Formats: sequence, C-alpha cells, structure tokens
Amino acid sequence: VSVMAMFSVLTCSSVAQIDEVNLARSNTDSYKTLLWHMRMGHSSHYPVKVVCEICMKRKQTQATFAKEIPEDRKPTRILECVSSDVLGKVNPSTHDVEDRSKKMVIVGYCPNGYRLWDPEKRKIVRARSVVFDERLPVEAVDVQPDPDLPLHLDAPVQGVFFSTAP
Repeated sequence: VSVMAMFSVLTCSSVAQIDEVNLARSNTDSYKTLLWHMRMGHSSHYPVKVVCEICMKRKQTQATFAKEIPEDRKPTRILECVSSDVLGKVNPSTHDVEDRSKKMVIVGYCPNGYRLWDPEKRKIVRARSVVFDERLPVEAVDVQPDPDLPLHLDAPVQGVFFSTAP
C-alpha cells in the first residue's frame, strides 16, 4: 500500500491478489452482517432445531373449505336451517356528533381560544377546538334581545358585541 496525497492506493501485482483481498473483505462484511442478524434475534440464517407448538400451528396452512356442503351436513327437512334477523333494522345514534358540532358566531378572542355566540342557548361560550367554514358567505345577523330569556355570559363583557337598529 502506498500513500499518495490523501488517498491510499492498493498496489497488487496480479489478479489473484485482488481476488483474495476482495474475498477477505466480503467475508468480514458478511460475518459482521451475520453477527448483527443474530443479535437482533433473527433465526432465518440457520433453521431452528426445536419449534414451539404455537409457532408450528401458526406456520401451517389452513385447509380450504369445500364449495358445496357435504351430504352429511345438508338439511334434510324444509326450514331446518333458518337464519333470522332478531334485532331488526339498526339505526346508529348520532347524538355525539350533533351535540358537539353546532353553528355559532365568533364574537371575539380570549386568552385560550375563541368567544362564540350560541344563538340557541343565548350564551357566549369559550372554545379552543373550532372549525371555521370559510366557504359560506358572511350574512348580517339581526339579533333582537328577548327580555324573557336571561342572557348568561362566561366572562365580563368587554366592548359592545351586538347593537339593535332603531
């Protein structure tokens, strides 16, 4: 090996020497690979001598099912094998989604989210997880105060949010 500048140059006199160097290098690399392969717990290089019962059952392939019912299992009388729908039509409840998703009007900001006006309950609520539908056009909402319904606020009002036109 002669050193020229920053690169080491391997000088070999014959092709046989080059093959020996490559073989030694590949043997070392494959040994390191095998060593890491065994450290990781992979046993694919050498077959396992003893296989546990669970592994043996899991590695077996399943038998295919026959396309037709065997003669000894076929029903012999009419309506002997009946399938019925006991529950009837099932309608899943959607109350969870409806209760959490409401249309509200943003009226301001608070330190930890948004202030929103709930027109059904006539309350201003705070929320952090808000999804704005920006595709809809903004419409002017005329809010008339109703003296019979109390107005409940989570926090003191800062500024005027609603005004009625005379």
